[in-house]
Amino acid sequence: MNFTPARSYNPKEGRSHHGGLLHAGPMRRGNRRVVGLVALGLIVFGFFFFGGTSFTSNTPSTYIPGNGARNQVPVKDPPRNPAAADEKTTPYKAPAQEVYVQDEERTGPYSSTPKPGGKKGYGSSSPGDVAPDEEPVTKGSKSKPIAISGGKVKWSERPLFEKALAKVINMLPGEMHMRDLLRPVEGTGKERIREMGLRTRAYKSYFEAWEDLHLDTDDEGGTYVRDDVVQYLRSHVHGETIAGLENLDLAQQIRTYESYRYFLAKFGQMLFPWTAPYFSDHMSLHAHFKRGGRGIVLTAGDDQAPYLLTSIPILRELGCKLPVEVMYLGDSDLSEDFRSDLEAMDGVVTRDIAQMVNDEGWRLAGWAAKPFAVLFSSFREVIFIDADSLFFKNPEIMFEDPGYKKTGALFFKDRMIMPENKKRLLQQLLPKPISKQVKQSRFWLGESGHMQESGVLVIDKWKHFIAMLMVTRMNGPDRDGNKDEGRIGVYDLVYGDKETFWLGWELVGDPEYVFHQGDAGIMGDLNRDAMTTKQREETEQKKGEEYERKKEEERKRKEEQQKKDEEVQHRLAEEREKKKAEEEAKKPPPSEAEGEDHHEDENKDAPKALRKRAAIDTSGGAPEEAQQAAQPERRAPTEDAADDDDEPTPAPQPGPGENSPESYTLCSPQLLHLDIDGSPLWFNGWLLDNKFADKSKKKFGTFKHYLMEPKTMREPTPWQLHENNECCLTVERERMRVFSKEEKALLERMMDKARQVARLGLEKVLDFLGTNAAPRLASDARAESDKNIG
Repeated sequence: MNFTPARSYNPKEGRSHHGGLLHAGPMRRGNRRVVGLVALGLIVFGFFFFGGTSFTSNTPSTYIPGNGARNQVPVKDPPRNPAAADEKTTPYKAPAQEVYVQDEERTGPYSSTPKPGGKKGYGSSSPGDVAPDEEPVTKGSKSKPIAISGGKVKWSERPLFEKALAKVINMLPGEMHMRDLLRPVEGTGKERIREMGLRTRAYKSYFEAWEDLHLDTDDEGGTYVRDDVVQYLRSHVHGETIAGLENLDLAQQIRTYESYRYFLAKFGQMLFPWTAPYFSDHMSLHAHFKRGGRGIVLTAGDDQAPYLLTSIPILRELGCKLPVEVMYLGDSDLSEDFRSDLEAMDGVVTRDIAQMVNDEGWRLAGWAAKPFAVLFSSFREVIFIDADSLFFKNPEIMFEDPGYKKTGALFFKDRMIMPENKKRLLQQLLPKPISKQVKQSRFWLGESGHMQESGVLVIDKWKHFIAMLMVTRMNGPDRDGNKDEGRIGVYDLVYGDKETFWLGWELVGDPEYVFHQGDAGIMGDLNRDAMTTKQREETEQKKGEEYERKKEEERKRKEEQQKKDEEVQHRLAEEREKKKAEEEAKKPPPSEAEGEDHHEDENKDAPKALRKRAAIDTSGGAPEEAQQAAQPERRAPTEDAADDDDEPTPAPQPGPGENSPESYTLCSPQLLHLDIDGSPLWFNGWLLDNKFADKSKKKFGTFKHYLMEPKTMREPTPWQLHENNECCLTVERERMRVFSKEEKALLERMMDKARQVARLGLEKVLDFLGTNAAPRLASDARAESDKNIG
């Protein structure tokens, strides 16, 4: 289209008409042609004279692309033509050179102040920090600019980048396949989870190809997302050298790339939408913890915060120096006071996971928060620890486990309890082919309906990112069922979150995980824990009731006997008085000596039953009581005496709740996990006999012995499950061990620390109430705190 200026407009030299470019119409005068030829000759002369060098005043400001190259605008220089204008030969066309026009300010996500030592690229805050004679190339960059004259740069080819680009373009699914992948998932229960697993496997392959194209590293090993693919495609001709691109022109390549981008965004949003808007996409979430290092992740609300105030100092005492992140679900979950107490400890930070997870349409709570806490933590390699779990050793040693170093995921087995065959469930749940690990699992072999204990997890999130996304889904929107709607959830198929980890790995086709090779067991005191807490309480209650019954019977018997004795004494007294009166009436008064003999004769004549009762009265109690008083008092063994000999002494003829010489039975809520060498590693279930009991009945357990479960299933099952998550384990004598002095001392320090935390919490409550207003409350509460956990 031609733009012709209005006749009234008088354009000035060097300016265009405000409505567009001036119309290059025919010359109105012949001298204009001459002026044009002269000007052209001067331009050609100047070109030869200066030899292609640029004037200082007109030197373009250039920038050699580094990490911020994706923020620049590519411009092509006009081709140089060294041939004269009047030559008949075909002019030579110089290759296009790519120049980046300098922005006023770099605003890339990795911009920062320049670092000492002259480092460029990652630490540069502006292009002016880059010396013109240096190449600010990054160590891991796939595009290395080459400086040329005039400050212009030319990008070298990126072989790895172009291979990744070809893979992405070739992987774009067809229209029908794309429609199938993006359609909503129907069904419920096993069918729905299986379909999600199949689609996540597909998403995994598409996502990994996309990351290969876009993720790059800087000279310090940091990861960033490069977004200059379209600019690169426009500036390079490579269709003939890269397989898969030879039949596509530039427009087709760009359209295919953008179609893939749209498809992957829609696919990820359908499968795992809860990561946005906190993270713009899954690649950003994945990239942000690549250099996150190692750390410990905990979850807690106000009820669990005292546990962490106990366990974290114990971890530091064991030599653990890893940073700690405590994840919680909003202010109503973990109060500001507890957050302040936790963050007062070295290396501890609290983070609100509720701000990171978009749980629209479902609710994140309870056990389900565990995988989300792991995924959204800032660490790459995570040790997750339940709030009620405590360690005997520094947990950092788990990073050195051979299985973890090989696979990047270390899990722990649960008790081999409640035999149940879930082979059919696995066949319906998992896509084929089913892995060898699944076929060796307890579910498949029918040894137990419990495979994993999720109280401790060791995971490299960078390596198992897609698997972690799947686990969060199983504990997120697919977690709960609804009988009224006919919907079956994951928690209807397995018990809580604990089985979702290894199953999530298998669903996405990630077999890289191992179970720790140490045994599971139970801990307590064989001299008192041969019965469950409830059984002990019931036995003690029965003994108390029996004692009270006997005491009442004895009281009634004594009252009846006393009444009979009083009647006998009264009758005897009346008879004596009557006989005395009769004798006095017949005989003269006797002398003093004769009187004494007379009384002795009266006692001899008294009935034998009365003399026996008189003896009872003078003894002050029943014959049985007199015999018991003559026997030495039997006292229960003291705690000190028990410490002198921790070896249990089973009864030779066991009754209910008693041990035999051939086997031991121990009952407690603590599940113990042993290291490979058989020594205690960690346990969960906290330190109480029953953490679900009323506050007034909460008491610390006694820990002197531990039993190791058999390695194989047997009949009858060695485990028995009781209420309040308390279990009893019966094993052979050789599978019993005694805690070492160091281990018992550590357990005592754990309980001492828990008491301190309880007293600290009590003091805060009393400060709130005002000790002056409630002195009696303060005294009673402190006494109760010394007695119990509080």
